[in-house]
Amino acid sequence: MPVAPPGSIPPVGGRTIGGDGRTVPRPGDGAGPGAPVASPDGSGTPGTVRPRSAAPMPGSQRPIRVFLCDDVDAFRALMRVVLEEDPAIVVCGEAADGAAGVDGVDATRPDVVLLDLAMPGMDGMEAIPLMRERAPRTRILALSGFTADRLAAPVIELGADGYIEKGEDVAVIRRAIHDAAQRVRAAA
Repeated sequence: MPVAPPGSIPPVGGRTIGGDGRTVPRPGDGAGPGAPVASPDGSGTPGTVRPRSAAPMPGSQRPIRVFLCDDVDAFRALMRVVLEEDPAIVVCGEAADGAAGVDGVDATRPDVVLLDLAMPGMDGMEAIPLMRERAPRTRILALSGFTADRLAAPVIELGADGYIEKGEDVAVIRRAIHDAAQRVRAAA
């Protein structure tokens, strides 16, 4: 089993969870928070970032802002639904490739990014150092179908804060997001 590097999130569920473009409109989105916004060139074409503001949760800290970056539309939609079942998590943006993900992370400054590694165009491995450069406080969790023993160490070496296999239980993914966000807030 890979060992988490110092200062990272401890192993969860037997796997290392280190310290880890087309935008799809959310059903029911219209004007207001979460509504699609124009792309930098005003066209609203792929690469559009969909920022969504989150109202503070009564009696607690603001929600954990998560950015999803995965080339599979259905996977992003499913992750949004299962993550937002946790009232402490809000998905603030999505992207379908690394380049749009880098721009989206730069624009939204999320607490945590869930980043697929295998995407067309700029993949997650290329995006990690760029995301780290543009949003140094954002925690990057690589979320991949490849096994942790194969890629966790190189991904963390590139600047990701952790690695989660796509087959993990959603509770493990949520816990990794909470742990990563706690580190962001502790550093503030």
